[in-house]
Amino acid sequence: MGDAELPREVTFAANNLTDHSLRGLSGCCSVAVNSSVLRRANTGWMTAVFVTSLLATSCELLDPGPARSDTDPPVVSNGQPTGTLAAGTSQITMSVTTDDVATCRWGTSSSTSYANLANTFTTTGGTSHATTLTGLTDGQSYTRYVRCQDGSGNANPSSYTISFSIASGGGGAPVVGLYDLWEDTIVNANAYSNPFDFDVVELRATFTSPSGNSVRFVGFYDGDGQGGQNGQAWKLRFMPTELGTWSYTYSWTDGTPGGSGSFEAVASLNKGSARIDPAYPYSLIYANGERLFWNGDTEWFFLSDDFTQDARLNAIDFLASKKVNNLLMVMVNDDTYDVFPWVSRNEMDRFDLSRMRRWEGVVEALQARGVIADLWFYSDASFFLVPAAGSKVEDLYFKYIIARFAAYSNVTWNLALEYEEYRTSSWVEQRAAFVKDQDPFDHLLAVHQTTDGYAFPGNPNLDHTSLQRLGADHATLNSVIRETRAATLAAGRPIAIMHEEFFIEGTHGDLTQFRQGIWAITTGGGFFKAASLGWWIGTPYENGQHFDIARILYDFITRIPYWEMGPRNDLVSTGYALVKLGQQYVVYLPSGGAVTIDLSAASGTLNVEWYDPRTGAYSGQTTTTGGGMRTLSAPATDDWVLHIAR
Repeated sequence: MGDAELPREVTFAANNLTDHSLRGLSGCCSVAVNSSVLRRANTGWMTAVFVTSLLATSCELLDPGPARSDTDPPVVSNGQPTGTLAAGTSQITMSVTTDDVATCRWGTSSSTSYANLANTFTTTGGTSHATTLTGLTDGQSYTRYVRCQDGSGNANPSSYTISFSIASGGGGAPVVGLYDLWEDTIVNANAYSNPFDFDVVELRATFTSPSGNSVRFVGFYDGDGQGGQNGQAWKLRFMPTELGTWSYTYSWTDGTPGGSGSFEAVASLNKGSARIDPAYPYSLIYANGERLFWNGDTEWFFLSDDFTQDARLNAIDFLASKKVNNLLMVMVNDDTYDVFPWVSRNEMDRFDLSRMRRWEGVVEALQARGVIADLWFYSDASFFLVPAAGSKVEDLYFKYIIARFAAYSNVTWNLALEYEEYRTSSWVEQRAAFVKDQDPFDHLLAVHQTTDGYAFPGNPNLDHTSLQRLGADHATLNSVIRETRAATLAAGRPIAIMHEEFFIEGTHGDLTQFRQGIWAITTGGGFFKAASLGWWIGTPYENGQHFDIARILYDFITRIPYWEMGPRNDLVSTGYALVKLGQQYVVYLPSGGAVTIDLSAASGTLNVEWYDPRTGAYSGQTTTTGGGMRTLSAPATDDWVLHIAR
């Protein structure tokens, strides 16, 4: 939040916020509370508080306590897999998370100490740990015991248990993995004037979960079911979100006889859909609780028929190798290359089913590599391909795409690129409500804007921002992120802050500006998407050096509990600071040099290290003490990252 705008008075109902939202208002805030009911439970503070005024100088959502003791071992949680895995599973990824940076090991005996465990997780040293187990067989149960040790040498005194089994082969209800795509093909031999039109005929289904919850969804027409345009196949798709037996019934709006069935949801390696973390609402998690730090790429023409499917699949492999985990793809674009889902530019009430199959192949390839398919309904500069606002054709477009793709766990939505050019704010609000009503899986939804100031703070249907300041310098980017965080907090609904299109490799900004930009965004408490010109000019990733720069940032930030941290530039004499008071301090210095940092909230000895954002190398490891102001100097010129941690 810019100093020129402060102090600021905001009013909101705090019971829309979380435990950390209330306890974590930083000490620079003055909060007036006119009524409250607080009680302590095992899971944290249960709140019913109404904050009637908030006077802030640099107010952020932080979690200042309780502080960890230097003698506390890491807390291990979220062990996977669990339950019964599908028959035929011979290999799985075993994973845990810790609340502190740690190294984890595993074995087959619960009594083995950490020091004597022979097996170290393949991916470890941060807060997410994973390793592969092979040689699994049907009908067998497995138990593995995990212990972890933090950087101070504190190891778990007892084991964390992971137990799972592999189902026996045989008949019974179809089996699908938790959060995986379930699909049923239903034949309808009736002749319809337009089988794509939900007003002509609609396939409706109700799914009942093992716990008794009902979920309604619709099917879609799919021609011959194999990408052919003509046929009698409709598809029902679903993403199970509970383990156990699901049942379903379906019916047709024209009275054609329906049917019913069931399937069994078993444990899987699928992380589930991305969502806002309710405990730390500026950050993201997967449905299974694993953390998600967005490292995104922008490809406006990725789905165009001007490129081959092989080119797309090769590109996905490349992006995954760079740890990109979010790919922006536009579904309607009329700029350089045509992108649209329909059979022709002038026939928007019928969908090209062979193209739909190719798009599904892209989404599935992304899912297999752990990448989110960020699907955008419209691009700017696509005026002749954009249906009339609120029209039946527009409703059909949105509803068909959601019916076809929403059951993929790795999907997120964006209503429109640069919506101000061809849509109104009222349309955004109405269309966001429409998408949320149609999508039973509640995938993340946003809208992209270019104007200053986030236009929709507090909107209950928009889950993160989608901002653009093309060519902005690092100071502007850091300020925009902080101000937008504050605006969403003031509106009573803090959300993740995503910034896109501040840099396009080859046209807007050089690699130094890109590096400075992504670190400024991250230390402001936001996420970013890069963009390259390659697909626009027909030479995908010919350069692509910015991906390595982003990967270096990703490797650093995912080693620390960034989700507990918030921007605190008031604590440093220069640069940008991301802080958990008394515990973690990250300072980005765009021009290197010396920085004075206020460590008054910390006590005792703190570890100090410098991180080179150009190479990913650590250096200058030393210690300092908390309790006051400390001045530290970067190892060399250019930009550097200072990391101080307990």
